[in-house]
Amino acid sequence: MTQIVRIASAIALTVVLVATATSSAADDPSIKEIMTKAHKGADSLKSKLEKELKGKEVAWADVQKEAKELNTLGEQLVKAKPSKGEMTSWEKLAKAYSADAKALSEAADKKEQKDAVAALKKINASCGACHKAHKG
Repeated sequence: MTQIVRIASAIALTVVLVATATSSAADDPSIKEIMTKAHKGADSLKSKLEKELKGKEVAWADVQKEAKELNTLGEQLVKAKPSKGEMTSWEKLAKAYSADAKALSEAADKKEQKDAVAALKKINASCGACHKAHKG
C-alpha cells in the first residue's frame, strides 16, 4: 500500500512539473515570434505605428495600445536567448530596444507625437546591429 502511494505521488509530481514547464515556455514567445509581430509586414506594430504617427490627426487610442504591446514585446525580448552571438551583446542590444519601446509607449501615453516618432526611429535604427550579431 505504501509503495502505491509513493508511485502515485511521484506521478502527480511529474505531471505538475511538466505542466509548469509547458506553461512557462508558452508564456515566453521566441525571438522570431516577437520580431514577426513587431516588425514583419504591413500588419506589424511598427508599420501600423509609422502610418498612425505620420498624420496631423493621430488616433492616440490605437497608438497607445500598439506602443504598449511593443513595449511588452521589448520586455520579452530581454528575457529571450539568441541562438547566435555573445550574451553580453544580446543583453546590451535587447535592453536598448526595450528602453526605446518603453520611451515610445510613454510618449504615446502623453500624446507627444514628436517624441513617439523619435523613439520609433531609434527602434528602427537598431535592427542592423542586432541582426548582424544575433540573427541566424
